[in-house]
Amino acid sequence: LSLVTQLSKDDFDDVCIENSEQIPQFYNDKIGRLDIKIRLKDGRKIDVEMQNTYFDYYPKRIIFYCSKLIHEHLMRGCEYTHLKNCIAINVLNSPFKLSKKIHSVYQIREADEHTLLDELLAIHFLDLTKLKKENLTSLEKWLMFIKTDSKEERQMLSQGNPVMSKANEVMNIFY
Repeated sequence: LSLVTQLSKDDFDDVCIENSEQIPQFYNDKIGRLDIKIRLKDGRKIDVEMQNTYFDYYPKRIIFYCSKLIHEHLMRGCEYTHLKNCIAINVLNSPFKLSKKIHSVYQIREADEHTLLDELLAIHFLDLTKLKKENLTSLEKWLMFIKTDSKEERQMLSQGNPVMSKANEVMNIFY
């Protein structure tokens, strides 16, 4: 997560995995279910989604999820300055057609000058289909680790990385 978001490892101390179901306020409201919902110690939220099939409506769904995360703890009388940032991380195992990059980041920016309106929202797309097997960055090694079904490849990728080695041990127990 720190490689994707560029947040420091300290930001991930006391991480809380929250209930991933987005409960509607009214009976007819749309329900959402996140794959993994994380709250950092400072209140920022991260939604991690794993998607095998990409649909054209997927960006709208992610924006919907983020909008619910942004306002879910803002109560009547609270100032808008109390809104907490939302980061969405989408790991796609099918081509992301809006970018040629492995890692794309979308924010709200001015159309011509590209100035950031606010840091309240960042949506990351990680396209596993665009990975190459040579000259991998640290992030790409993690993505390859997520993508592969090969025990040998996971073992090779985890060499020299204690965190990935621990993840590999957990994967071996899981399988």
